Amino acid sequence: MTGSSEVEDGTRGDAVGNSEDGSSGPTAAELESALRAGVALYAEGWYHAAHDPWEAVWLELDRETAPTDERFFHGLIQFTAAIYHAREGNPDGASGLATSAREYLAPLPGVYRGVGLDGPRAFCRRLAADPVLLERREPPPLEYEGSPLPVAALAPDALGRAGEAVAEELGYDESVVVAAARFAAADAERDQPALDADSGGTASTADGAAPFASLLVDFVTGGVAGGGPGDDSDRGLVFQRLAAHVDRRERAESDVSGLFDTG
Repeated sequence: MTGSSEVEDGTRGDAVGNSEDGSSGPTAAELESALRAGVALYAEGWYHAAHDPWEAVWLELDRETAPTDERFFHGLIQFTAAIYHAREGNPDGASGLATSAREYLAPLPGVYRGVGLDGPRAFCRRLAADPVLLERREPPPLEYEGSPLPVAALAPDALGRAGEAVAEELGYDESVVVAAARFAAADAERDQPALDADSGGTASTADGAAPFASLLVDFVTGGVAGGGPGDDSDRGLVFQRLAAHVDRRERAESDVSGLFDTG
């Protein structure tokens, strides 16, 4: 049986990735990773890029086997699209998308998969009636487990998803971000420390491992917590450093590849 589980209190979503006909959708871990990536991007002001991680999993959700999750992610995508259009001076688009977002999110509980939905629903109602609302105020917060989710709190997979969205938005090489996230995950599995207070908050390890996670955080934030899309003062330099670390790591792995093959 694949319906919703504990939807009333919002602690869980639909069962996914295990349909009886053998088709596969996103796993629970993939949904959580994409969700957190989008919420953290939103908190940084990436209202357009936030939809990318959500859309990637939403497109794989089946309305029949995961109806609540499909509605949830669809609603979040419409919510951020409404904000984007309002900020871009398209009141008709903003009003229509706000109405649609509210309709998708309306049947869901106040908190679903850790995301507070009462605020976004109330905002969508106001934006639909007043599509120039964002000329007078900022978009509402999108809270995860009671507060906005900082990029620095993301695990490597979610951090990579967030970084990819920003890279696509700004025209950076997404493959560098994908590789950096993979190396960050590998370092995390080896229990290497992510941050070192004595190095000014940058990653540091005894064996000189590259600070992939911290550089990814700086890339998304522009090097400034809360900097978001409007602060590119350090992003280009951060990306150069990230690309250099990725290149060195890939060359190091290539140098040792096949050394012990006996065939």
